[in-house]
Amino acid sequence: MHIKHEPNQRRKGVSLTNVSIISAQCNNGRNVVAIGITNLLAHRLSTTIFRPYAHKDDAFTASLLKLTNSNTSFDNVIGVSDLEVEDNKETVRGDIVASYNELLNKTQAQACVIITSDYTPVYDPDIFAFDAQVSADLASPIFLVVSSKNRTSKQVLKTIDAQNARIVKESSKVIGIFVTDCNEKIGSAIIRDYTSQNCSNIEGKVSHIR
Repeated sequence: MHIKHEPNQRRKGVSLTNVSIISAQCNNGRNVVAIGITNLLAHRLSTTIFRPYAHKDDAFTASLLKLTNSNTSFDNVIGVSDLEVEDNKETVRGDIVASYNELLNKTQAQACVIITSDYTPVYDPDIFAFDAQVSADLASPIFLVVSSKNRTSKQVLKTIDAQNARIVKESSKVIGIFVTDCNEKIGSAIIRDYTSQNCSNIEGKVSHIR
């Protein structure tokens, strides 16, 4: 299922910069990336955040919201609860798109940082694919966050390759990769190996590895 979303046309000529931040693991530095991107955009543009699904009392969402400058409430930036996603992924995708459109119409924001969840109460092997599907529904390119903890540079690249292949399959695309938990040595090795071999399923060029 793919839900067509055309936020720019619906917002009376107001252009929108949006990006989704997704990861397949919890506790891998995704929150730090989200804070940095939100803070960067908020210093340049009218910026809001959007959580496609999250706890209704999520502390991280509240912290992120304080970095924005679009004057919106906590309830407006959460699409659905994580329990709703657990029960019926296909149905809630339409609800998420509707909530996103409503947020943009209310705030008239110039930028939106979309942060998917890196935690679910019950292990869900399909949640990464769902996050990629939602990003496609919202016409949002992706910043992918991958941890290098307990991985070699080649294992990190294989992880990037596998996750990017799934993202492409779900009709979205990666425009940047953040590799976390790495020291200077492994970071240099990742950049070297990425440059030399590339990842087989990358569409075009990925803008940055950080």
